[in-house]
Amino acid sequence: MNTKSDLICPICNEIATNFSQIIYHLEGKSDFYVPIFYCKGCNSYIKGIDLYYHDSKYTSGYNQITYEETDFKNRISFFKYIYSLLKQYNNSPENWLDFGSSFGHFVGFLKDKKIKSYGIEISDESRNFARSKGLESYKMIVDLPAELTFDVVSLIDSFYYTQTPKVLLQQLYQILRKNGLIILRVSNRNWLVKWNKLILRNKTCIILGDHTIGYSKKSISYLLQNNGFEILKITYIEKGKNKGTRIRNFYRFSQLLRIFSFGLLNYTPGIVVIARKISKEDKSE
Repeated sequence: MNTKSDLICPICNEIATNFSQIIYHLEGKSDFYVPIFYCKGCNSYIKGIDLYYHDSKYTSGYNQITYEETDFKNRISFFKYIYSLLKQYNNSPENWLDFGSSFGHFVGFLKDKKIKSYGIEISDESRNFARSKGLESYKMIVDLPAELTFDVVSLIDSFYYTQTPKVLLQQLYQILRKNGLIILRVSNRNWLVKWNKLILRNKTCIILGDHTIGYSKKSISYLLQNNGFEILKITYIEKGKNKGTRIRNFYRFSQLLRIFSFGLLNYTPGIVVIARKISKEDKSE
């Protein structure tokens, strides 16, 4: 584990200082603490966790087949919403890549819309399930057929897992077509992380869950704008995400708070961003 008092922020390259810690639970291993670092420069939280433990945590969690049916019921409405948002900027995408595609529910939805859809999924179990349904699913971007390029890449609750977001964006930039679009959803929990330590005085933090990086509007905007993309839309509205009474009520409360504060208080659970690839020709103008 990373035991240093600070590290270099993977988003803006400024110094991120040790802020808190989180307990990790892995099957067959003793629980251990992972430090959480805070970058004031871009308002982000970063876990100091080794890649091996990071991948083990992710692949042993939500992607078990026993969760497949529940996962579909909980997420399909949100996938429809994501699709409707994207169509505001490209009404007829031809090729679409879903990064972190899990069981392939979104890939299958897009396929039903006559879109050539592909998935990237690190979990062997989930990826094999998608393939058993006749869907195109690959483990890594480098495994995709070399000639493939995409009009759209979606990253729904997957982008915050990567430890090297700039490297991932560079890869996506290369496989996106001219004026290609990214649509991503990240959690909006940084305010809760601060509340947990500064107000509740808790020494450990479970707020980030299994996220590697806790993003803010500032940090996700900085990251995209400095890696070849133009922000087209940022929204805190997440139709179809409000499953369960408690979560639904929190969504309603946070939306009202945002409205009555004229957008100053954004405590909704997530942020959805749409960005356009800026070509070399655009940059030179």
